[in-house]
Amino acid sequence: MCGIVAAFSNKKNFTQSLLIEMMKKIEHRGYDEKGYFLDNGVAMAHNRLSIVGNKGQQPVFNPQKDIFAVVNGEFYGYEKIRGKLQQQGYQFRTETDSEIIVPLYEKLGLSEEFFETLNGEFACVIYDKKNHKVIAIRDRFGINPLYYYENEGNIYFASEQKAFLAVNKMEWSEEALNSVLTMQYHSSKITLLKNVKQVQAGSVLEIDLRTMEMKESRYWDMNYQPNERMTFEEASENLRESLTAAVKDRISVDRPKAVTLSGGIDSSIIWGLANQVSSDPLEAFTISFENGGNYDEYDVAKEMCDMYGGKFNPVLVKEADMLECIENATYHSEEVSINSHLSAKYLLFKEMKKAGIRVSLSGEGSDELLLGYPHFKLDLDNSSANIEKNAYLSGLQTPDKESLSTALIQKELGFVPKFLEAKYSMGLKLQNEVLNSEYVSSMYDPIKDILSPLSLPKMDNVYTSSYLWSKICLGNYILVGLGDKMEMASTIEGRVPFLDKRVYEAAKNMPTHFKMSKDSIEKYILKETFKKDITPKIYQKQKHPFVAPPLLGWSGHSGQDTVINRLMDILNSQSMQNHMFFDNNKMKEMIEKLVKSNDLALQAKYDPIIMLILTLHYFENNFIR
Repeated sequence: MCGIVAAFSNKKNFTQSLLIEMMKKIEHRGYDEKGYFLDNGVAMAHNRLSIVGNKGQQPVFNPQKDIFAVVNGEFYGYEKIRGKLQQQGYQFRTETDSEIIVPLYEKLGLSEEFFETLNGEFACVIYDKKNHKVIAIRDRFGINPLYYYENEGNIYFASEQKAFLAVNKMEWSEEALNSVLTMQYHSSKITLLKNVKQVQAGSVLEIDLRTMEMKESRYWDMNYQPNERMTFEEASENLRESLTAAVKDRISVDRPKAVTLSGGIDSSIIWGLANQVSSDPLEAFTISFENGGNYDEYDVAKEMCDMYGGKFNPVLVKEADMLECIENATYHSEEVSINSHLSAKYLLFKEMKKAGIRVSLSGEGSDELLLGYPHFKLDLDNSSANIEKNAYLSGLQTPDKESLSTALIQKELGFVPKFLEAKYSMGLKLQNEVLNSEYVSSMYDPIKDILSPLSLPKMDNVYTSSYLWSKICLGNYILVGLGDKMEMASTIEGRVPFLDKRVYEAAKNMPTHFKMSKDSIEKYILKETFKKDITPKIYQKQKHPFVAPPLLGWSGHSGQDTVINRLMDILNSQSMQNHMFFDNNKMKEMIEKLVKSNDLALQAKYDPIIMLILTLHYFENNFIR
């Protein structure tokens, strides 16, 4: 991955000093090469993390110098595309995969063939000088971030929002804040910052530089339509073939690489396949929570690593370290969080950087494609009989007892996805115990804001739920806030084989009972297809999302004082007095209740609230003040 910035205007020119200041904000995304381009009303710059080829300064451009592009990410299969273009007479000036975007656009425009040719994790901005156009494109699932900021008629792009702090002071987005304080996430179109938006996953944004008018359209979207005539053998073969190819593409790079290996089936399969297709020795990195109890997956991950004989690198994460780095993790994430796994990922990649790793493969995306989450079971049969009894997931991924009204969701969708019911139950706790009454009186149900930028296809309820989860939670947070930005904080490129377009094609038409078996075994086809590639423990293990131990109840009561003292310091700070949305008195009463309680399960249930308070505060400190 790399870092890109760009600025466009039809009434002013930009300075290189502005580009430099914007690039400084995101220089952690790449230190290997820097490039700048300035024209009338146009500015483009690039920080490169060198992964493919040693010569790859951007912007890249055509021989006529009327098409320029900055690219963040990787295009897989670029060698074949590049060779074909060279046979047709195109002369490349760099060794990087990124440069194929220029001749492809020049030859195909924004055609279906153009987008179909692109496979990978990518975000790019193209300046078409001859046609007075700007084109911004983001990969299918939104693995790589791309933001734009509208200010005084000018439009700025960047890989991370913090680059815009070099342009202007920032304010809260009222729409995003209302959504986050109701359901912990915001829509796929906006961000927590006013006038800062996202180029949506699978979308292209076009700007006419003569009028500065913008038009966004989708070139790709998810649409799950089960084909009941498909045999299990056919589906299994397609899944193995496509995932193996995706892993091979992502591991075939001449840079130090590793797999982030948890105790779950997804990363275990990636680890197994990577070792099978790679000629180089591989390393596995695993988070191990000190005194983490059931949250610590060291033993299971170690056994899985040993199955292939790779180097096992456990990263011991302590409660104090997690608390200490929450602010830095929030700054890099540019989102708020309901679990300290944000800090854990931040610390993991710091250790991987020390070990010299440049490329990291992970197992994200499998749960969305193959119905792996507990709440999908509830969407299928509305029964909690087969849901793991985990109090911490109640209100986090599965519904709690009480919730804000979901009547509008029912009206809009015809049903209520269980994960939204869970999020709205968290929203009720926030209104009752964190937010001031004046702010609560101004709040509204955000579901229309969430749905409005989407083109929701007609699907079975469980796939509608999966689609919305993918747009709201996977795209906004898991892939970007918890994925790309935690990786890039340590200048590591993340790669996600399960979200290769070939794997999606293999999964989209599978009969539902291949994914969630009739006796409620989640990701059934994945387990059966790759049974021989993983350990028996992994095969038999029930799905457990990657979450860190709750801060308050992590080490029994021994770690409480540090967390409570940090919270009280925040609540007593000047910035929290007469706050826009926080209610200090409510929060102090809540903390007092938790301190007096000896119920660790109750404290665990409040951990998402504690994390939201901390990350909202740190976000505000770093971006709003």
